[in-house]
Amino acid sequence: MDATPSPDPVPATAQTTEPAPPTPASRGATATLGSATYEILRQRLQTLGGSLRERMNRLDARRREVFGAIESKILQADRITTNHNCTPRDLIRLGPGRFLVGFNVQFGLKKEIELADVFAVYNRDEAAGTFRDAELTPLQDPRFLTDFKRLYHVYEKTVFSKFSEIDGRLYMVFQIGAGPGDIAVFKWAFDNGALRFVDGRAEADFRRVGFPPTHPFRWLTPDRESFRYGDHPHVSIEDRVFVECIGGDLTIKVEDNTASGEGVYSERVEDRHQKVDDAEISFVILNHLVLLRVRPYKESTHRHFVYNQKLQTVDRVDSIGQSCALLPQDHGLIFPDGFYLATGELKRFEGRETGLVLERVIHAPNGEDSLFIFYSGAMGIYVLMAYRLIPQQVEERIVCHGFSLFPNGHLLLFRADPEPQKHHTVQLRQTPFHEKGYEPSGKRDAFLYQIGNKDVVRCLAECNEVCTLIERRNPYAELYADVVKRCGVVLDAYPWLGSDDGFQVDASLRLVQAAADQAVEEFDKVRRLQREAAQQVATLRKRCDEQFGALRRANFNRLDDYVQNLAALRRLRGDLITLKDVRFVDPAPIAELEQEVASRAAELAGACVKFLLRPEALEPYRKQAAEHLAAVDLVTRAIDGRKLDEAVAAARVELEMLIEIVNNLRIEDATETTRILDAITAVYATLNQVRGALQKRLQSLVATENAARFQAQMKLLGQSAASFLDLCESPAQCDEYLNRISVQLEEL
Repeated sequence: MDATPSPDPVPATAQTTEPAPPTPASRGATATLGSATYEILRQRLQTLGGSLRERMNRLDARRREVFGAIESKILQADRITTNHNCTPRDLIRLGPGRFLVGFNVQFGLKKEIELADVFAVYNRDEAAGTFRDAELTPLQDPRFLTDFKRLYHVYEKTVFSKFSEIDGRLYMVFQIGAGPGDIAVFKWAFDNGALRFVDGRAEADFRRVGFPPTHPFRWLTPDRESFRYGDHPHVSIEDRVFVECIGGDLTIKVEDNTASGEGVYSERVEDRHQKVDDAEISFVILNHLVLLRVRPYKESTHRHFVYNQKLQTVDRVDSIGQSCALLPQDHGLIFPDGFYLATGELKRFEGRETGLVLERVIHAPNGEDSLFIFYSGAMGIYVLMAYRLIPQQVEERIVCHGFSLFPNGHLLLFRADPEPQKHHTVQLRQTPFHEKGYEPSGKRDAFLYQIGNKDVVRCLAECNEVCTLIERRNPYAELYADVVKRCGVVLDAYPWLGSDDGFQVDASLRLVQAAADQAVEEFDKVRRLQREAAQQVATLRKRCDEQFGALRRANFNRLDDYVQNLAALRRLRGDLITLKDVRFVDPAPIAELEQEVASRAAELAGACVKFLLRPEALEPYRKQAAEHLAAVDLVTRAIDGRKLDEAVAAARVELEMLIEIVNNLRIEDATETTRILDAITAVYATLNQVRGALQKRLQSLVATENAARFQAQMKLLGQSAASFLDLCESPAQCDEYLNRISVQLEEL
């Protein structure tokens, strides 16, 4: 029986043998790889990755069974009714099934603003599933009422802005001016929905705790030693990536090469005359990700980019400039309209909101879900994005004008209408973001329960990273080394995977690790072939550019100019078609070049036909054919005749190409086509006469030259025999010279 575990799924109750460590003999066999190729190893890894994912799914299903799972879904959509036409701005929970809503009403000439003109309390009837208004008892504090009325009396343009619950405090924020800092804030003690008024002038306190940093890092500026000067100067970002904004474009390079202006990413800038140190460049390094913030000279806005050092790719993500946060477990970044994973995946949601900053992050007790909350004070809009750790994705981006999370994980939110209304749509959702004490009933006696839900989630998330690396369509340089490393980390961190409740995930990881270890060396060969293929494409692209430049410089006042350039384009197209068969070549740039070459050839062929319509167009060929015909009688040597034959053959090829061009192009007037073909045929006939006469001439010359050569060889043979007879002094020398004479006879 084979001791190596099968890559196929094994039932949880089955007993499997732990895979034996590789022996020196097996390691030697692995190193040679026999007849295995990279494609075979990659296919094997794909199969093993599929087996690993299947076992992960079974482990995840068992985790949900043991700990319970809360599905995110919409529970109810309903409406709440206010006493006046208003624009709601925010809501906050006050207890189980109870919440406070803040809104703004335009009363016109009304001078006295009451509490009910700005706030309303609603209760949710769990049995009926309806929302009913209630008394404003929680806000009936004399000091608050006094400060509230004074606020609206002193500042005529006061509007309610938002609620903020921070560290057991509820802040009521009012906008009293046009500037973002023109606010008035009331602070309440907030304990399980119970309110106690604390302060009517909490603006300084709120500015300190209510405006978290927009970024969890500090932007750095390159020092003077980072500037590299040359023909194409640039700025070095810790020698990882290089940036420049000169010559009319912003270019990001991966090589410290000032002799070339080419890079992996480029886009236009407004001022093409700026110098290398005119642009404002900042950066942040997060493991193998480099964030770039660039403001070219004379431009008012910054451009933001994410450079992935492993993949050597660049993505422009300007919403990072508003705000961003780091995803759990170093998975990447999340920003107001999407997220970027360390694996290189970029997900963008459609959204036109501006001024969004990260307000707070809520982590679910299960360890899998994290809710990132962005807020725009200018627009009064919240953006909610729940990131799931195991699948590494955000399934939905929720945009709302107010929301509140209840202890049981229920999320209540609303979207305000553009115009003031009395009836406002609210939505109740079920989420996993509940508080302690609202966990689903699980199986406390299960083995996984002793390990803990968060540890199992982290394990599954790291296994998913391995599967994601295996499933990459375009492997990067260190891909398989990373697979080997990640497998080792998971096996060391989670030894319980070898238990029955681990579903043999450890066995699959070991098989994946061994296969990836084999693929490392083979992939190095593939990368070498890929570099060679890329070099061939670059060389052919350079030839195409040179030929396109020659087309621009050509005068095209002779038919020969058309013929030579058409022949060059034909050779280029043939080389491009041949290059498609090279292994690991990228077909996209080849197809693009081939299309451009074909387009240039079609344009030039059309111009050539127009030139051929001139009566004098073929005169050089007629003159050349007549000269060739006259030169036949002047040929006195066979070598001169062969040179003339080569010239005639080249002229015939050019005429054949002209005939093909005329036949392939649609000319409306058939008489013109006939006239061109008749003229070419006449020249062709003259060349055929030249070739026929030349062949006869060559036959005569070759016969004469061969006869003279034979006579000379016979004379030489006779002289050699006489000379050898004089030199022979022994039987051995006689045999030696006889052999030489025999060889000369055979050659003759």
